[in-house]
Amino acid sequence: MNTRNRRQDDTPAPFPRRLALVALGVLALVLWLTFTDADTAEEPTEPQQQSDDVPAEVLSGVVVDDANRPVEGASVTVNGREATTDYAGSFSFDEIDTGTHLVDVEADDYIRPGVGDESLALVTIEDEPVKDLELTLQQPAAISGRVTAGGEPVEGAEVGLWYLEAAGLDGTSLDPFVVSEADTSGEGGDFLIEAVAPGRLEVVVDTDDAFAQSEPVRLTPGDELDGVTIDLEPTGSIEGEVVGDPGAGVDGEGALTAHYADEPGEEFEIEDGQFLLERLEPGQYELTVDAPGHHLKTIEDVLVPPDDPTSVDVQLEPSRGLVGLVVEPDGTPVADASVTVEHSDDEQMRRLETDEEGRFQWAEADRGEYTAVANSPHHDPSAPTTLKPDEEVAVQLQPGGHITGRVLDENRRPVDEFSVGVSFLEIHGEDHHHVRELPAEAFDDRRGRFEVGPVPTGRYQLTVDVDGRPGAVSEPVEVTAGERVGPVTVQLDASATVEGFITDADGSAPISGAQIVLDDPASQNNPSAQTDADGFYRLDDLPSGVQRLRVEADGYVTEIFDAVDLPADGILEYDVEMIPATGGRDGFARHDIGAAFGMNDGDVEVMAIRPGTPAEDSELEVGDIVEAVDGQQTDEMSVDEVLQRIRGDRPEPVTLQVHRRGRGSLTIDVDRRREFTAQGGGG
Repeated sequence: MNTRNRRQDDTPAPFPRRLALVALGVLALVLWLTFTDADTAEEPTEPQQQSDDVPAEVLSGVVVDDANRPVEGASVTVNGREATTDYAGSFSFDEIDTGTHLVDVEADDYIRPGVGDESLALVTIEDEPVKDLELTLQQPAAISGRVTAGGEPVEGAEVGLWYLEAAGLDGTSLDPFVVSEADTSGEGGDFLIEAVAPGRLEVVVDTDDAFAQSEPVRLTPGDELDGVTIDLEPTGSIEGEVVGDPGAGVDGEGALTAHYADEPGEEFEIEDGQFLLERLEPGQYELTVDAPGHHLKTIEDVLVPPDDPTSVDVQLEPSRGLVGLVVEPDGTPVADASVTVEHSDDEQMRRLETDEEGRFQWAEADRGEYTAVANSPHHDPSAPTTLKPDEEVAVQLQPGGHITGRVLDENRRPVDEFSVGVSFLEIHGEDHHHVRELPAEAFDDRRGRFEVGPVPTGRYQLTVDVDGRPGAVSEPVEVTAGERVGPVTVQLDASATVEGFITDADGSAPISGAQIVLDDPASQNNPSAQTDADGFYRLDDLPSGVQRLRVEADGYVTEIFDAVDLPADGILEYDVEMIPATGGRDGFARHDIGAAFGMNDGDVEVMAIRPGTPAEDSELEVGDIVEAVDGQQTDEMSVDEVLQRIRGDRPEPVTLQVHRRGRGSLTIDVDRRREFTAQGGGG
């Protein structure tokens, strides 16, 4: 027996050898696990859903100071939720609802300008998270000085700040604002205002007898401005007496406007014919006195010197005949209102207009009792009101409604400068005398907000115009008297372009100097272009969607093309052949079917059908309600939109879906025909 071999087979190995074998085994296991993980990691996997206990980040950003350094420990607040910035100034929020939110930031040793919500940053959260929001805090400044009057210190004067320019948290410019009672002058007239937000501002001082302000100063972060002296100037006053016929004092209202002012100034009450106006800046003023039953009187040149009071006596002339005052529900006079006055015993009737003070008068009215109904483009009509000659009665309009909203660009960011016009789609009630559109009103708001009105109860559409880019039209808005509707969001479309060649239909020669216009009756700034020597034109920055184009040239029939579909972010090639204005054709041409349409209780209805037209040859009937045009539902369209789609821009049949009483829904095909209208005819 070989003892060496037996010992190797049966005797346990020495300790070092056993340790080496164990180590090799562990190493093999580690290598196997490593390669297994690597193989697994290389295989594509399905994206995992965010865990419920790890909310998705929807708003994040950074807070910096005026030197663009991160601010650590700043408190950022959104809708009552709070986050604290880290060492890099970063913050984040999760689970914030979509919509527009105000963001506030506070930090020790820093300040944000502005007062109230206007000083906060605005952020809009939609489907995608908002990242990289940068908010800027500023190091506070300080300002000190002295209040004097004639060189002598003034104690107890209220010192405030009137900001002309300041940057908000998000870097946008704030509207001018006032910080009132920032300090009160001490015994020596001294004042000190700390924690002043940087910006361009004036120091304002107010006392019982005087008011004054400094020259504008500009404070940068950390500034300490000393030695600001405000010397108060003496003020004047007006005391007056107002009498009527036969010389007795009357009650009424007055207004005092400085000659240099563009808007009405201070309004005041007149009691028992007496009034007193104090603390007036010396200068020239215009005084207006208004008392029931008397004619309005204006005194143009009233001189107010310093210190000494000015005495004014006003003699009013009684108003004669039928007189009245049209007012809003709160008693405010309404100018340019229409008043229908009718005698109760005969057919004597007159329509009157109110003046700038809301008054109307019919001096030749016979004795007796009258009934008046007032109308305004901004209000619901008044209730019938009884009038008698020589007795002034207030005719109160019913409240109108207001429309609030916001204007956003194609990326849903607020637009800060724009105008909003109001188009009347339908006015409810039978007694309205109204205009079809209200003049466009300009707005300048960094959050894109607007409010228009009041308007009577009815259905409206808003038209938004923005300089240098296409405007937009809102969806129809239903307004109820005395209510605020909204917010209505009007989003600007991406711009469209139309280009092409305009040629003579007889010889295909290019027409130079022809004008092509985006023909939108609701807009006051329709873009246009002229053709060059080759007859080529190009119109940029147009609103996309269905639009109307008008083409004009000397010696040619004006062409009107309805329902031209302009693509968003695209170019439409649109060539036009024009017909010479000969043979009695000197007006304009467009495609039509020969039917008239109108709005009836919110529906577009066929009002008339002209003889000898495609509409007469079709199955269309007066009274049919148009439900769809070429498959497009009309329930949210204006009459003009429906009419555009019916006319179209090509001589092709149009398919109408109509509702007929007793028959239900019908589908009717109607041919389009090119029609020529003489100069001065309707369109």
